[in-house]
Amino acid sequence: MNLPFGAMMELEAHGPDTYVGSGPTYPWEGLYGGQIVAQALRSAELTVKPGHVPHSLHAYFLRVGDAEEPVRFEVERRARGVPSGKYRRHAIRIALTG
Repeated sequence: MNLPFGAMMELEAHGPDTYVGSGPTYPWEGLYGGQIVAQALRSAELTVKPGHVPHSLHAYFLRVGDAEEPVRFEVERRARGVPSGKYRRHAIRIALTG
């Protein structure tokens, strides 16, 4: 399956702060880490007011993801009511299904 980048960034909402994404099939039959990171960042962007930008992004790839299954992105809101300049606002946890 060949999928344009813009189409990969159209994540499907699955409840508050939860999104599901998919992507193309790669020759190694797994997921491409850059795609997963881009979709994770997009899911976080969908939960903040326009104009807010990320301060940093850290990713760990612990095992190969199944390209046949969609990826669920859960955004955890942190430090509500605290000035955003002092505390991390969002953490992204990715649960690979399958």
